[in-house]
Amino acid sequence: MDKLDQIFAQQFELTERFSVIEQMNGFPHLQAYGELESFKAQARLRDSAWRITEEIGEAREATEEHQVEELIDVLHFLVEFAILIGCRVQDLQIASFGKTDALESLMYDSSKRQLTLNLNLDILQFILYKAIHELKNKPWKQSMRTTDLPTFHHYVRHLFAQMGRTFRDMDMTADDVHAAYFGKAKENQWRMDSGA
Repeated sequence: MDKLDQIFAQQFELTERFSVIEQMNGFPHLQAYGELESFKAQARLRDSAWRITEEIGEAREATEEHQVEELIDVLHFLVEFAILIGCRVQDLQIASFGKTDALESLMYDSSKRQLTLNLNLDILQFILYKAIHELKNKPWKQSMRTTDLPTFHHYVRHLFAQMGRTFRDMDMTADDVHAAYFGKAKENQWRMDSGA
């Protein structure tokens, strides 16, 4: 199975488990993944985007030895966001560049130009803003508006492309990202199992 498919499958399991805890704590649960138009669904997506934003901030402030851990947390919440909107790996339309693995393709760039971590995170944050800005049903609005789904999904695809670029510019391979993600997933499972 493709590395990115494995990450999505693991994150789906974690999302389901975290959802039960969040419901016990009084937070709303989406009735169906892919629901985008309701006020409640868009509030949940904004909350998910805020979780990504917090992790981007933590990655900025992290010492060099903890930056990868914080970037993996960003990936964790980014994949969860994709799951919430009903997005699968094949929906990301990742160009293959001759690679057989989607995560390797996501991290490929022929330009070899490297950006600083902060610049990569600025770009990631801006793309996230552009995606969330497409969600028009805010709690203080009295009428519902339809989401421009093609534009919204365009920005989601760019979020993943930028995440891949960020990892690549940190000199990480797809195997490094995969291993770090599953290490963090194991830690999250332990936290849930132990009640932490």
